[in-house]
Amino acid sequence: MKNEGGGGSGVASAVKPTNFALLSEGCVSYILSQTSPRDVGRASSISRGFKCFANSDAVWERFLPADYLEIIARSVSPVVYSSKKELYFRLCDSPILLDDGNLSFYLNKRNGKKCFMLGAHALSIAWQDTLVFWRWRSLTESRSPLPFSLPVVFSFIHQGFQR
Repeated sequence: MKNEGGGGSGVASAVKPTNFALLSEGCVSYILSQTSPRDVGRASSISRGFKCFANSDAVWERFLPADYLEIIARSVSPVVYSSKKELYFRLCDSPILLDDGNLSFYLNKRNGKKCFMLGAHALSIAWQDTLVFWRWRSLTESRSPLPFSLPVVFSFIHQGFQR
């Protein structure tokens, strides 16, 4: 092969095509699991070979939190899924209620980090038993079984903890 670039030694290096099929399933799954869910989605859209590996439980389990089984075991409702990929996106798109509905959990779709939202009953709120300041009421659109409203706000002092 002749170097047409005009510089260097006059010897062009030939780039040999790689055969993706020669890589083991474990190797490709490991490589994909070291990327991000977004990158896995991109890879699966460019190659049928990648698509097969990109849907594997081995890849998607890496994107789930290490304690995901303990978390979903605390769910108020059963969490049904047929693959780790389905579970990942379900936890990103549909928060689940934990601990008798006092805590909501979901995954941040962009980075897979755990996100929790405390229900009002899990908080220690100043003057929470004084109806002048707080009203506990039922709202059908709320994730929490009994949210509160503030008819008058003087100050909002609260504390909570995560076990």
